[in-house]
Amino acid sequence: MSQLNYEKGVRKPDVGYLMAVAEQGVDVAYLLTGQRLFDPNAIQHERSEPTLAARLQQERQRLNLSEAELAHKVGLDKQTLKHFESGDLVPDATALKQLHLAGVDIGYVLLSLRSTPPDADVQTLLEHYGKATPAGRALVRGVAELAGRAGMEGVA
Repeated sequence: MSQLNYEKGVRKPDVGYLMAVAEQGVDVAYLLTGQRLFDPNAIQHERSEPTLAARLQQERQRLNLSEAELAHKVGLDKQTLKHFESGDLVPDATALKQLHLAGVDIGYVLLSLRSTPPDADVQTLLEHYGKATPAGRALVRGVAELAGRAGMEGVA
């Protein structure tokens, strides 16, 4: 019954549920944001912290943000973030989504898996694509498809 409530938007999933579905291979970032960010080739972090709270703190430090700065970016008060990082509170789906939008790698926080970032060329291409008009995006997709076909013909 809870699954149906989540799908209908009647109730928001809690962290335990999100962690359970992530263990089954569900892309939790996609559930929270509608964007496919989970990399199936994600790698285990070399210095993974043992708890969600510690990994959240590690992510904040990776982003070079103070507790106050991250709390402000996420729209939380500093005390709530302190409670998340101490393990006294567990962030709900809404807080996880806001943390993700602030740059926190939620895949790592929940599962100890790091997404592999795209290389600089791909990142630049994505930035330009994001700024393009719908017609420009269609053009880029067409050129990419043609380039991919040409690459496949060279392999055969």
